[in-house]
Amino acid sequence: MSSTHPIPITTAFLLGAGFGTRLKPWTELFPKPLLTLMGTPLVIRQMEGLMQLGIRHFFLNGHHLQYRLRSVVEYYFYARKNLRDITFTFLEEEPILGTGGALYQARDMIQEEHFFLINSDILHDIDLVPPACFHLDRKPLATLIVKRTNDPDWKKVAVNSKGEIMVLGSAVLKEESAPLQFGFTGIHILNQRIFDYCTEKKYQCINRDIYPAACSRGETILAFETDRYWIDVGDLTGYSQAHKDILIKKIVP
Repeated sequence: MSSTHPIPITTAFLLGAGFGTRLKPWTELFPKPLLTLMGTPLVIRQMEGLMQLGIRHFFLNGHHLQYRLRSVVEYYFYARKNLRDITFTFLEEEPILGTGGALYQARDMIQEEHFFLINSDILHDIDLVPPACFHLDRKPLATLIVKRTNDPDWKKVAVNSKGEIMVLGSAVLKEESAPLQFGFTGIHILNQRIFDYCTEKKYQCINRDIYPAACSRGETILAFETDRYWIDVGDLTGYSQAHKDILIKKIVP
């Protein structure tokens, strides 16, 4: 995440409410964001990287074993690090609300016009400054960071010649033909307008529900391509590979 310039956005929402079913039996005792890489919980590793870039306001949602997630992160912020210049807001979900429901809870709390929304189960060294500047210049509803891939299980994003996302997983955002060439990294940059499409206390997936609804009303979702290191550590294969990559210094987290 290193960059020579501070990031022009200071708010990040990390998604941490999932059940972690792909990582059982470990996640029967711990929430997925507390999965450790070289001894450090994933969520703490992400926050430390974001703070180095200039993120100062964090939001984190929890559902599965959320009391453990909250206690570890609050201990890190307020007891171990004494990060008084950083704000941290924990949002409890009962029942689980999906990405859209999680965002709705934060709609009156997030003050910045543009902010990051990031999956908590990824490891990467993507420089977030260029996509943030791109997003602020173009001002779409959302900018999604994508990677070109040949993996058929991950190649689920189609982008047209204007850089607009046509297909995102199982969701068709716009009726225009474009090849599936990219995978989505789980890193969104959002405009406050996203809250107009979120529903209170209702399960909503941002990719399957919110983005298609927004695009049907004229909004645009843009892609920003990266070639930097990225891996999903939300299953045992990715978790094991991430450790190997760290040990061989493919990534220096």
